[in-house]
Amino acid sequence: MNHKIMLKKAAEITICAVFLFSCAVLQIRANDNDTEKLTWNKAVDVLLTNNPQSRSAKFALDASRRQLDYSKASLFPQLSASGSHNALDRSGSRSHSYSLSGLQPLFSPALSSDARSAKLGIKKTESDYDIVKNDLVFALAQTFAQLSYAKESLKLSDETLKRRTKNVEIIRLKYQAGRESKAALLETQSILKLALWTHENYRKDFILAERNLNKLLGRPAHAKVDIGELPKSPVPPENFKHFAGRIAYHPALKSKKFVLDMARESVSKAKSSRLPTASANGNYSWSGVNWPDSIPSWSAGASLSWSFFTAGKNTASVDVAKNNQNGLIAELKDVRDNTYLNAEDKFLSWRLADSYMEVIKSSLKAVDARSWLVSGQYLTGKAAYFEWTSVEEQLISAQKKVLQAKRNLIISYAAFLNSLGMTGEYK
Repeated sequence: MNHKIMLKKAAEITICAVFLFSCAVLQIRANDNDTEKLTWNKAVDVLLTNNPQSRSAKFALDASRRQLDYSKASLFPQLSASGSHNALDRSGSRSHSYSLSGLQPLFSPALSSDARSAKLGIKKTESDYDIVKNDLVFALAQTFAQLSYAKESLKLSDETLKRRTKNVEIIRLKYQAGRESKAALLETQSILKLALWTHENYRKDFILAERNLNKLLGRPAHAKVDIGELPKSPVPPENFKHFAGRIAYHPALKSKKFVLDMARESVSKAKSSRLPTASANGNYSWSGVNWPDSIPSWSAGASLSWSFFTAGKNTASVDVAKNNQNGLIAELKDVRDNTYLNAEDKFLSWRLADSYMEVIKSSLKAVDARSWLVSGQYLTGKAAYFEWTSVEEQLISAQKKVLQAKRNLIISYAAFLNSLGMTGEYK
């Protein structure tokens, strides 16, 4: 009787344990399924918000806007106040002095030039920010493509492992039946071990790609990542002339143009040092022993200043500014030429990657059909072992090449958009 009770209790405990274990497994799977998919557009938003380079560029843009406010403030009235209170220990006398002063520039070309330069500085910093965004989105496209490639490679490797394991069993049965050599069995077992090692490599690549994406997005390194698909590459046009007009809008070229405009403004500022400056000023003050009974005093006036002889200093500053301007004109031409050549090179690489994609897909289709045929022939004894293994290797190689070609096409298209400063349009 006691034996039956103990068996009943043991059965109940076992059922409870199995139930709790099942609940835990279901919870873990539910948590895995709850991982939010990171779409491309959302990833771009997170990138521009959290990435340190993007944040630094934003702060630089804010600083340039504050610089414009500072330069403009020099053109408005300036007010200042001062006061003093003195007491002598021996005589006990006290004195007071308070004043309010104001200054308003009336004619100051240098201050106006500083304000215009600061405004151009904002436009340059905006272009620099666009450069950072352009490069970051391109880096994101590369990382997305690499992670997708690593994920698909890991999946393909898993399928390959299953095929290799099945092949070992087929050869073992044939060997036991005396229809295959021991060398073939040993070789298939060695190939299986190599596949296991390769699988670990793909697993490492996937983990590193996941970490790199998290780092780029400013997320915790070990955060789970479930990425969506990247935008597909369109069919490239026949020639580059359709995009040549976009070169002028490249942020690097625009930034260099604004630097040149700032250099021209520096020439104007240097020339303005030959001109007079004028300002109005006023002062209202109280001072004495018995303040506020003392009578206040005030003053108002205007001043004119003109440095008509500086021993060549003004002329030298103008020459320096002009030389800087001429140097930047040459740099601008070099940047424009390099940008055009780089964009055309990336365009041709994009076309090449697109063409190769069609080639490798066709090759995979042919090898897949041949593998199916030879596998059937080998099982029926109509094909040799080496012919069968050769086709197997060709199939796996073609499958890998398709994944690589897909990754390279995505990256080459993103690189082309980056060369035009259009990565932000990669949607």
